[in-house]
Amino acid sequence: MKHNAITSDYAISALLQASGRTTDGSGLFVIKGKREENPYWRFSYTFDGVRKTLSLGVFPRTTLQEARNLAEEFRSMVDDGINPSDWRKSMRQKSSDRRKAEKLLKGGPPAKHSFESIALEWHESKRHKWSIGYSNTVLRRMKNHLFPSLARRHIATIGPGSVSKLCIAIQTKGSSETGIRVFKICQRIFAHGISKEHLKHNPCNDIQEVFESPVGHHLPAITEPSKLSTLLRKIQDYSGTETVKAALALKSMLMVRGGELRKAEWREFDLNLGEWRVPAVRMKGRLARKIKGEHHTVSLPTQATVILRKLYQMNKQTRSKFVFPAIRDPKNCMSGNTLNKALRGMGYSTQLDVTAHGFRATARTMIVERLKFSKDYAELQLAHTVSDPNHGAYNRVQHLPERKEMLQAWADYLDDLREGRFQPERDLDPFKPITETESESEHDDRDSAVNRQPEVGGSTSAEQIRIPCKKASNFKLSPVPPMAASIPASHRQQNSSYKA
Repeated sequence: MKHNAITSDYAISALLQASGRTTDGSGLFVIKGKREENPYWRFSYTFDGVRKTLSLGVFPRTTLQEARNLAEEFRSMVDDGINPSDWRKSMRQKSSDRRKAEKLLKGGPPAKHSFESIALEWHESKRHKWSIGYSNTVLRRMKNHLFPSLARRHIATIGPGSVSKLCIAIQTKGSSETGIRVFKICQRIFAHGISKEHLKHNPCNDIQEVFESPVGHHLPAITEPSKLSTLLRKIQDYSGTETVKAALALKSMLMVRGGELRKAEWREFDLNLGEWRVPAVRMKGRLARKIKGEHHTVSLPTQATVILRKLYQMNKQTRSKFVFPAIRDPKNCMSGNTLNKALRGMGYSTQLDVTAHGFRATARTMIVERLKFSKDYAELQLAHTVSDPNHGAYNRVQHLPERKEMLQAWADYLDDLREGRFQPERDLDPFKPITETESESEHDDRDSAVNRQPEVGGSTSAEQIRIPCKKASNFKLSPVPPMAASIPASHRQQNSSYKA
């Protein structure tokens, strides 16, 4: 469809005379209203297979260029997996809640024993222990959900019914998890009030069973070689941007969290050394760990280094500090929903089949089960705490050489699966139980075969059955001259396409 079909603001009136509707292209159009001098801008889009339409204002109060800017903004939301209609409703609700909060503030500072004063006092006492993001989230939930109805009330006069009604109203709007979180915040505020002798009983304790946290569930992940090989081929054939394609390949390879990958900055990488140091502030954990903790080291397999060098060449002209910059605004990093959206575009359900975060579970499971590496190495690479009797007080070993070998073997294993050099169906011997109908001689024959010693020179040690580290890269991006100077000579010999 033609884009920017309307030539100017002056042409709109003439176009509407011939037809009651004029299209600018890409979902943006203008239609006659009840009064011809006031045409309406509309934007039509498809989200989750459903066609929707949004109002963008009245012409000429909203000009052609302003309507185009709004339409472009909504297109970006759709690309990022955000429904513009839902976003607009949430913004209107936040605006309404903000006006209510401002109205309350105009009445003067909160009374000494009011719910608002105790809540803010509790938040201030905990703030230094939380990350900035979590602190802001708690404060926002208090202002948006609790203060509009409870702020000015004396904390001792609030009963279970008031809290229950408020939290159920949140859940009724479709935010079940938010309702539970707000209830827990409320419960902790009342507990703080009890500690300060502002009240004697926590009303949330009477209705705790109503707002119990739901049973947790694991995000879907693929742990079968045959299904993983199919996914890897789909990633290689992905028709979207090369940046997203590279992000998916690295996500499957490096065992990092989504936020750690998409917010990665070039200054964190040493491609000659083959190492990525993720700052502690971006790692998952409490504020103390983010401030005082050590960086997390990710040893880069040869395949990852090749991908990153090509990305650097491709994105050099954007001058973005991010490895994965947003398409429309390189000053920001890629959206958190981009990789899941790409997986949905490949035909996968992120509710049932696989998620971008699920690549961590895939690697953790298959590295231990298939490649026979220690689970402790895998847990360390996931930045999980490895349990020991002293809770890490004396055990500071990071096993970096072993983790480097493990990630290289994992990258090679993914290559083998994708390129068909490894047959998943023959990966593990199928389980064949002994049945009651089996003859005793057959049973004895199998026992003797199991217990038979291998011939001299026929050892089958773990080193022999482990996937070899071939240091071969089969990742395909648009042809960009690779920076071969830092690629090991052994790797260049095996891959004649890389020339110094």
